[in-house]
Amino acid sequence: MAKQSCCHKKRLRRGLWSPEEDEKLMNHIAMYGHGCWSSVPKLAGLERCGKSCRLRWINYLRPDLKRGTFSQEEEDLIIHLHSMLGNKWSQIAAQLPGRTDNEVKNFWNSYIKKKLRERGIDPATHKPLAEATTTSPTACRAVFSDAELVPTTAALAQDQLGPTDTISGHVDQYAGALGELRWSDYFDGALQGQCVYDSGMVDDDAVQFDDVHGLSSWC
Repeated sequence: MAKQSCCHKKRLRRGLWSPEEDEKLMNHIAMYGHGCWSSVPKLAGLERCGKSCRLRWINYLRPDLKRGTFSQEEEDLIIHLHSMLGNKWSQIAAQLPGRTDNEVKNFWNSYIKKKLRERGIDPATHKPLAEATTTSPTACRAVFSDAELVPTTAALAQDQLGPTDTISGHVDQYAGALGELRWSDYFDGALQGQCVYDSGMVDDDAVQFDDVHGLSSWC
């Protein structure tokens, strides 16, 4: 259950202040000062809580309250103080005579933040906005696919290999491709010296295939 305010507990008046209430509060503070805000409502004859009286006086009734738009000097001072204090609005407003913390906060959120972003400055850190860098990772793929390594039927027909012939000619044909694969980063030197084929260690030049499709699984 939400915590009830002191005004609700004591059945005090809430909402807008009337001109009569403003006059009572100003007359009391002019004669006696505010002192302890919790005792002001009773002494001033107001059916309000001390917090309500304090906010009404600070934000609306005090005589040194400054109205109107912020000057350029005030704006520069707010930016400078915010870079050191952050969102401590009461401390910032204390350095601006006649300005309230709520007024300074609203001015910052509604105007200064947008202005700093337009200048390329991060309003939170007061540093230049980092440029968005989009880096797409390079996908690794084999230099040659199985389809590129396996000879086509037309190529076999042109070579006119007999049933007893080996495909050493095809090995020579793709020696350049295998040599490029040998030195490729994708295989990390796997084709250095000797290759493993059918769990046996044989030299590259001595490898023979009974089936041309075995070439794609070599090494």
